[in-house]
Amino acid sequence: MGKRGGHIYALGGSVWNCGRALDAAEVVAVAQATAPECGLELSGVQSPTGELARFDVSGSGCGGWMPPEYRMCANHLKGRPEHSLLLSNGDFYSQPTELAASAHALGGLCREGALFHMQEWKKRWAHDGTDNVDPHARFDAFYVSETGLHALPDRRRRGSET
Repeated sequence: MGKRGGHIYALGGSVWNCGRALDAAEVVAVAQATAPECGLELSGVQSPTGELARFDVSGSGCGGWMPPEYRMCANHLKGRPEHSLLLSNGDFYSQPTELAASAHALGGLCREGALFHMQEWKKRWAHDGTDNVDPHARFDAFYVSETGLHALPDRRRRGSET
């Protein structure tokens, strides 16, 4: 989930990718749309919209920072986020999907995902990254950007209050 320049929010165990930075009231609205943590009643949020198709991965076209023998590039899927991936008996498959309405917030401005891989952003951070972590950011509610981990908008105004 995510792309360069995205607006990523970690809220109560969920990761949200939003089309722009959110103000404090919008953060509260997205947090309220977040499913309960570790709830047994969690249902799937993707529905298939097409057929499952086998594909090959290669060692080129992605992950230039790692040795080619460890790369698994699916270049034909770049720019196509609405796909589920499956590895079965050594073969890779993709299937087009759509997200359920429950995985959207603020009229589609934000989309919930399972993870956000910020490898490209971390490479821009200074030193070991500790200078890029706002000490006021809570472990379960923060904003991620190309410049680091930040406290949510309401926390920035209040300073060190937790």
